[in-house]
Amino acid sequence: MRKPKIKRAIHQLYCHQTYRKQDILRKVHGERNKVPSFPSRYSSIILTGHAFKRWNERVGPKVGFAELERMLNHLLFIPERITRNSPKRGMIDSDILFVYELVGNEIHIVTFLGRASEQPGLRNLRSFRELKFEYNERLKLELPEAALIRQKLPCIPVEYIHFEGRTTSYFLERYKVQIGNESSSLIYVKEVKNSRLIDIIEIDPDNPYSKLLNRSIMHVLYIMGYASFVQLHLEYHKPEEVKNVAEKYEERMRERALRFLQEV
Repeated sequence: MRKPKIKRAIHQLYCHQTYRKQDILRKVHGERNKVPSFPSRYSSIILTGHAFKRWNERVGPKVGFAELERMLNHLLFIPERITRNSPKRGMIDSDILFVYELVGNEIHIVTFLGRASEQPGLRNLRSFRELKFEYNERLKLELPEAALIRQKLPCIPVEYIHFEGRTTSYFLERYKVQIGNESSSLIYVKEVKNSRLIDIIEIDPDNPYSKLLNRSIMHVLYIMGYASFVQLHLEYHKPEEVKNVAEKYEERMRERALRFLQEV
């Protein structure tokens, strides 16, 4: 069996946030971003004090400086999460608009303008400015306190793996999810072929009896430490094949034992 080729793997060691499943689904099933991400040579984001202040006034929810900067740097390494929409403006998850400067291999975020979901005019900033100036008004981008409180931070996966099969690219994300009073994991795999999204597969590591997964996905799950899941999944879907493999394995072990006994 041809092993899938792993192109990129990220484990967010400092990401302990759990999310509601509906928030993860909103992110995973959102429209695929066609705007390019920043080139890989830009390896870190530097948050200015002014940008931090504007986040807590215009974007929300309110967070501390270190938490916000760490979150932005995590998102930077995941394709399509932070995009370069123009030489001076970028977006997070096709919603949060910011102004930046490039300094060496760093992205310095100068300010946040707001959320397009709250201020639709931000999607076309030139028209938004022209409309305001026509009526001689100052841009009012601050959100009311109630609107800031109801915002959600971008969902960050605990693990992100980009791997490729023969003709298909896969983008795997594992999230910590809050279900009732318990914390669990959910895995989502996007299948992309010829730059087109083919399918989004949800995998519950606690339920190996779902739809049969292909070999590339099972191989990566095995590497991630889900050997028991893969075994039960195969036993459920292909019991005869698993039985035959087990019998062949046992026969090889018996032959090795006999050879050993003959040599001692």
